[in-house]
Amino acid sequence: MKILIIQSKGIALNNTGQGTAIIQFALIAGLLKEGHEVSYLLLSGKSRFQKNLPLMETVLRQESMRGLDCRQFESNNYKEDQATLRQHYDQLKPDVCIVYQFEGIKLVRETIPDAFVLGCSIDLEFLPKLMRVLVLLRYETLPNKLKILARSPSMLKEAFKKWRKTLKYYALADAHINHAAHHAKWIADKFHLPVIYTPNPVAEAVTSIGPKSVDALASPPRFLLLGGLQGVATLSGLYYFADQVLPHLADDIKARKIEVRLIGRDTLEGKLLKQFSEAGITFCGFVPDLTDEMSKASAMLVPTEIDLGFRTRILDAFRYRLAVIAHQSNQLGFPELEHMKNCMLSDDAEKFAGLVRDLANSPQKAIEIGEQGHEDFLKKFGAGESIKTISNWLKKIKR
Repeated sequence: MKILIIQSKGIALNNTGQGTAIIQFALIAGLLKEGHEVSYLLLSGKSRFQKNLPLMETVLRQESMRGLDCRQFESNNYKEDQATLRQHYDQLKPDVCIVYQFEGIKLVRETIPDAFVLGCSIDLEFLPKLMRVLVLLRYETLPNKLKILARSPSMLKEAFKKWRKTLKYYALADAHINHAAHHAKWIADKFHLPVIYTPNPVAEAVTSIGPKSVDALASPPRFLLLGGLQGVATLSGLYYFADQVLPHLADDIKARKIEVRLIGRDTLEGKLLKQFSEAGITFCGFVPDLTDEMSKASAMLVPTEIDLGFRTRILDAFRYRLAVIAHQSNQLGFPELEHMKNCMLSDDAEKFAGLVRDLANSPQKAIEIGEQGHEDFLKKFGAGESIKTISNWLKKIKR
C-alpha cells in the first residue's frame, strides 16, 4: 500500500525528541517494515525549516528509515502548500493520506477532495490549553492564580477556537487513528466515522536489560518521575505529587528510606521548585540514555491526574522491565493497565504513597510487576504489534 504521511507544521520526525515526532518516527519505521511504500511530507514555517534540516538528515541515515521518501518544503502561504501537496500527491498516487492536526485534514480535503484521509492524533487538540489553565488555577499560589486569571480569557478563547476547528475538520476525514482509548471513543461517537485505538507505537523492548535481580536495584529504593517538565500532562502530575503525595512520603525521603529522582527536559520554577527542593527530590535534568536509571529503579511514578492523552512513559517503563505506579486516570487512555498485574493504580494520594512504600519494602514484588508489564509489552503493546493492528485495519477499510 502506498501511504503519504503529511505533517502541516511542527518538528520533523525523529527518535530523540518527544511527542508527535517520536510517534511518527515509530509509525513510519513500522509501516516500512510491514512492506508499505511510505512518503513523508513536512510543510514547515520559515523559522522551523532550518531547524528541521539536521533532524531530517539524521533520520534518513538510520537503517529503520531505509526506503522512506522524505521531503520538507517551506510553508509561506496556504496556496503554496496546496500546490506542493498536489504535486507530491500526483507523483506518488497514494492509497491513503495519514494526516496530523486538523489543519492538515483541511489542507488535504480542500486540495484533493477524493483522497482517502486518515486523521491521526494523540490528544484532542483543544484539550492541552484548557487543561493547563485548570491545572494552574487549582495548584498555583494566589498571586500566580491572579496572573493566570488575567491571561485565561485569551487562553480559553484559543482553546475554544481549536474546539470549533476540531469539530469542523475532523468530520472531513474518512477515518481516524487515536492513541488514547477515551479520545478514540469521543471521535467515534461525535463523528460516526471508523476509528481505531492503539497504544502509541514507541520503540521495541530494550534487549540490553535482562530479568532484574533484587541485588541490582539501587539502595535506598529509587523511584523515577519522568517527562518534559513544562508539558501539561507532566506538570499536572508533578503538582499532584507535590501537593498530595509528597506529604505522605516526606519523612521516608529525609530518612533515606526511599529516593525520588526527577528526570526530564526544561526546569521547574516557583512553587514546584520550592516543594521538590525542600522535600529532597533528586534533580537529574535530561538523561539521553535511560538504561542505567531504569535498570536500578524500583518503579516509575506516573501521578498525572488529568484525563488527557496517553502516557508513553508507561510504555517506556514496560520496555525496561520497570514497575509502574500510576494515577488511575491514566487507565482511561490506556485501558489495558491492570492494577497489581502489569502496574499499580490508585486515585487516592495517601494510597499512592502507600504503594511506593510497598514496593520499597518488597523489591521482589516490584520486579514481578515490572516483568508482567514487560511481558504484556512484548505480546500487545510494542510498536510492532500496534503497527500490525493499524496495517491490517487499513487494508480492511480500504477494500
